[in-house]
Amino acid sequence: RDLAAAGGAGLITPDLIPDEAAEWLEISDKYELDRVFLGTPSSSPERMKTACDLSRGFVYAVSTMGITGARAEVDANARKVVAKVREASETANTAVGIGISTPEQVSNVSSYANGAIVGSLLVDSLATDGVAGVSSVTAALAAGTGNRTV
Repeated sequence: RDLAAAGGAGLITPDLIPDEAAEWLEISDKYELDRVFLGTPSSSPERMKTACDLSRGFVYAVSTMGITGARAEVDANARKVVAKVREASETANTAVGIGISTPEQVSNVSSYANGAIVGSLLVDSLATDGVAGVSSVTAALAAGTGNRTV
């Protein structure tokens, strides 16, 4: 309720699996909030279909197993996860996350997914350089999209 009242659009729920999400599904419907479940390199076809069916907005395609944060390169598994999402759903949007931190990585991911998630980089930029830092990093990352739509 508070998220919707504050103008929030939805939530990524990394620690909530669809099988245990009944209350969140009900609340997100009630407050018209998007809900984003994860697709991972180890997701079975059945689990991926469930994540696609229950997500609204996009499916978070986890590029590699592990914790969030910048990496030198985005794992090749990201393409495989996006392909698994596309096999499970013809309509689900995908955004690749975990490890994306450069315009080049955004460009690479944008060539095969609907979006790139750069949360850790933005949080770090805010902590280090404030809003001006976030603005600068966002502009640089946006340049990596080349104004492409997938």
